[in-house]
Amino acid sequence: MKVDIKNLEKSQVELTIELSWDEVKPYLERASEELSQKSKIEGFRPGKAPYDIVRARFGEHAILEAAAEKIIMKNFLTAVKEKNLETVGQPHIDMEKMAVSNPFIFKATVSLLPKTTLGEYKNLEIKKEETKITDEKVKEALDGLTKMQSKELLKDGPAEKEDKIIVDMDILKDNVPIEGGQAKDMAVYLSEAHYIPGFNEEVLGLKKGDEKEFDLNFPEEHYQKHLSGAKVHFKVKAKDVYKIEAPELNEEFAKTLGQKSIEDLTALIRKNLEHEEMHKTEEKWEISILNKIVLNSKFSDIPELLVNGEANQMIYELKNNITRQGLSFEDYLKSINKTEAELKLEFSPEAVKRIKISLVIREIAKAEKIEVSDKEIMEEVEKLMNAYKDNADAQKQISRREYADYLKSRIENKKTIDILKKENGQETPHSH
Repeated sequence: MKVDIKNLEKSQVELTIELSWDEVKPYLERASEELSQKSKIEGFRPGKAPYDIVRARFGEHAILEAAAEKIIMKNFLTAVKEKNLETVGQPHIDMEKMAVSNPFIFKATVSLLPKTTLGEYKNLEIKKEETKITDEKVKEALDGLTKMQSKELLKDGPAEKEDKIIVDMDILKDNVPIEGGQAKDMAVYLSEAHYIPGFNEEVLGLKKGDEKEFDLNFPEEHYQKHLSGAKVHFKVKAKDVYKIEAPELNEEFAKTLGQKSIEDLTALIRKNLEHEEMHKTEEKWEISILNKIVLNSKFSDIPELLVNGEANQMIYELKNNITRQGLSFEDYLKSINKTEAELKLEFSPEAVKRIKISLVIREIAKAEKIEVSDKEIMEEVEKLMNAYKDNADAQKQISRREYADYLKSRIENKKTIDILKKENGQETPHSH
C-alpha cells in the first residue's frame, strides 16, 4: 500500500491510497463468497461456489465493486494508523481508479483533531470567590417555603397588594390584537413583579366583574423585538380575587416540614443554600481556570465538523431543558423569533470555546500522565447499575461498551480538573 498525504486548510488532510492488484485479491475472495451467499448458483450451497464460477456468473468487475467498501475502510484505517493521524468524523471518499488487474486508487479527505500547544496551566493565581449566605437570603428562602404552603381564599372585595387576581386579557397594538396577547383565566400575583412594569398597579383595586382599559409600554429588553419598548393597549376583565393566607413562620410550621424547631429549620435552609452556593462557586472557579488555560494555549484551525457537532449538542441540551419544564421547543423558537438554524449559528462561538476546553483538558491529561483503570470504570458502572436498578432501559445503556468509553473519559476529565485545582490553589474533596 502506498499513501500520499496532502494538508488542506481548516485542519483537513487528503490521503491518496494506492493498492496493488495483488493486495486487492484477498478481498475479492471474500466478496465472491458473499455474492454466492446472496444469489443462488445452481449446484452449489449458498456461499460455497468457487471463485471462477462466481466470476463467470457475475464478472470480475462486479466482484471488485462488491469488495470496494471493505477495501476502502480497512485501508483508510491502516493508513491513518501508519501516518499517526488523529482524525474526527467520517472521511469523504473519492474513487480514482477501480479496474480489474489494475492498482486500486482512492482519495480520502478527513478532518483532524486540532493541534493544541498547551500554555501555562499551573499557578494561574485565579482566586476562588468566598461563599457567603446572608441572613436576607435565608429569610427569602423561608418566605418562599411559607408561600408554597399558602392557602388561597376567594374574596368579595377589591384586589389588594398581597392578593391574587384572575383576569381575562386582550393586548392590542395600533388597535390590532397582538399574537399571543389574549389570555383567559390568567393568574396575577400582585405581590410579585409583573413582566410588564405598571400592570399590577393598574389591576390593583379591581373587584370580580370589573373591566378596565389602559395603556402601558413593553420593557425595552423584551425578547420579541417588535414589542420591545412599544406602547400597547390592554383590555382587562377581573374574574375572581383570592386572598393569600401564608402560614406563620413558627414552631408548628417547622414541624410540618419535619423539623423540631424554627431554629432547626433555619439552620437546615442555611446549610442547603451554602451547599448550593459552594457548588456554584466551585463550578465558576473551574471554568475561570479552564478559560485562562485556553487563553494561554494555541490551537490549529478547528474543523467545521467539530463545531457543527458541538453546536448540535448544545441545541440538544437546550431542547432537553425546555421539555423538562413541560414546554415545547417549537413554541420557544417562536417566542425568541428564531429558527433552529439561526440558533445553531449563534451557538457557534460558544461551541468553539467548549471544544478548546476539551482539547486543553485532553492535553493536560497527557502531560500529567493521567490514567483510568478498568477497576475504576467497573466501580462507576456498578454504582450506576445500583442507582438505576429499577430501570431496565437505563441498565441496558450503562452496560454498553460505548458507555464504558464515555465513563472513562468522564473520570479522566474529573481527575484532570482535580489536578488543575490542586495546582491552582486548592485540593478538592472527592465528593464534589
